[in-house]
Amino acid sequence: KRSLSNQAKIALSALRQAIADHGIAVPAGIPAGKLPTGILSAVATLEHWRQSFEAMAGSDKKPDSLRRDFQRQRDTLQSSEYVTIWGDVAWPG
Repeated sequence: KRSLSNQAKIALSALRQAIADHGIAVPAGIPAGKLPTGILSAVATLEHWRQSFEAMAGSDKKPDSLRRDFQRQRDTLQSSEYVTIWGDVAWPG
């Protein structure tokens, strides 16, 4: 895995925080190969993850800028295999 930018690290922390604050049970139907080894007890919705990212990334940015930044960081984390996205939920790994 490649090293992460500060913004990507914030996005990964925001995902963990969203799971801690608003985690939901792992939805049925996710293929076993998509789930990390070990126990995954909760995932976050993409909406909760975005809200957590926006809160952590700073209030000095415009909402549209934050939304675009979240999209970029989400794509980076997914392509670097730091997170998995399935439908409208996500989890680390």
